Amino acid sequence: MEAQHEGTVSAVDISCDGLKVICGTTYGSIGILDKSNQNYKTLLRSHTGEILAMDFHKQKQNVITVSRDRTIRLWDMESNDEVYEFSSPIDQPLCVAAHPQLSIFACGFESGKMRIFDIDTTEVVDEFSQFNKPLKSLCYDNSGKLLIACCQDGSVAIHNAARQHLPIKMMHLELPPEFVHVAFSERTIGELDDSNQKFAVMGEYGNNIVVYDTDSFLIQH
Repeated sequence: MEAQHEGTVSAVDISCDGLKVICGTTYGSIGILDKSNQNYKTLLRSHTGEILAMDFHKQKQNVITVSRDRTIRLWDMESNDEVYEFSSPIDQPLCVAAHPQLSIFACGFESGKMRIFDIDTTEVVDEFSQFNKPLKSLCYDNSGKLLIACCQDGSVAIHNAARQHLPIKMMHLELPPEFVHVAFSERTIGELDDSNQKFAVMGEYGNNIVVYDTDSFLIQH
């Protein structure tokens, strides 16, 4: 009997009846080899490094995680199984944003690149290089029409997600904040469109928040 594991086996134990062998690997997975039917089933998978960011894909019902182990993983919410894994051995992934309707997600990398992944085809469909410093935050608006990417120095790139994520506008800060983040306002009850939507980013020094209008990109507060 032989079972193919996802990584080096680091621990094993045998059940009292001697029919099952549980195996743990350095890759962060635990599985059981059933000697009675010669089947092997993975019970649990995990990242082998610190999880840096995560988002929930409503349309696919998947949790998307990025880790210090340089992988991007999709997890099924019902079965808790890993659905797919994207590996990036050269460029460390740092942040992720799931599209609210389409089967795609955006991921920001240490190189400053942003890549758009298609979940169904498991391929990178677009890549953008507006920045030369690490991307720290990504966010889609409620409608999925806009995507905002924030760089480590506080610079912001706005993309038209409805048109192949083409860049629309760049905004730079003279005095970078210590922390970087972006968030869109939620729709109010009864609101059918996103005409009154806003987005907020960290301001200079990081001790203030700047709110912009999503139509004009002018400062509101």
